[in-house]
Amino acid sequence: MKRSKKTLRVFALLFGVIGILVTLVFGIIGFRYFLVYNNRDIAYAKVMEINHREGYTIVRYTTNEQSYNRKLRMIDSSWYENGYITVIYDKDNPNKSFIKNQAITALSLTIVGVVFSMIGFISYMILRSYNKRKKYLLKKGKKIEANIDRVSVNNAIHFKGKNPYQIELSYTENGKEYKFIHQELWFDVNKVIEEYKLKTVEVCVDKKDYNNYYINLGKYGKNDNKKKNVKKRK
Repeated sequence: MKRSKKTLRVFALLFGVIGILVTLVFGIIGFRYFLVYNNRDIAYAKVMEINHREGYTIVRYTTNEQSYNRKLRMIDSSWYENGYITVIYDKDNPNKSFIKNQAITALSLTIVGVVFSMIGFISYMILRSYNKRKKYLLKKGKKIEANIDRVSVNNAIHFKGKNPYQIELSYTENGKEYKFIHQELWFDVNKVIEEYKLKTVEVCVDKKDYNNYYINLGKYGKNDNKKKNVKKRK
């Protein structure tokens, strides 16, 4: 999976924007239902027509000796022509009406929109933070050469049936050993090691905290960036 962080950030931002649009559209629709619901009355509407091809149902209900036709952009399996369904309408304006299924759908999609926007913008901020961290470490971090201890396939991470490679490095300074792990390399890192005859790999570390690091494989033509959160296999 070779995708730049910039592309992923754009997708995350787009995901968040779509979520906001869904929230606004169905939130407004739901709010309109809420206004009707506060001044509601109930009528039993007769199903006049069910158009499966175009996906709508026409119902008719009567209140104060006045009949109203309502075109519902939905079809329920329990409905049938000449049957009856319950309609909630505005007592001051009986032409404004809805059924509970519509309100539930609007509420559900509003919640979905909120979730989408949260996921999108949180993902965007995480990716943006990762990119800033990488740039900071590359520019101001201390560059060390860590020994290659092990390369393996990471079976705990999966994407479209594939598993990434994982490289484990170690570095000793002042008698203390530090471990560095890159868990998500979507290329065969063994070939890079063999091609460049590597025994060590450059790691950019925060001078104050070696736990904040970036394994720099970009200098070898492979720059999948640092670790990122991926759903673990259960």
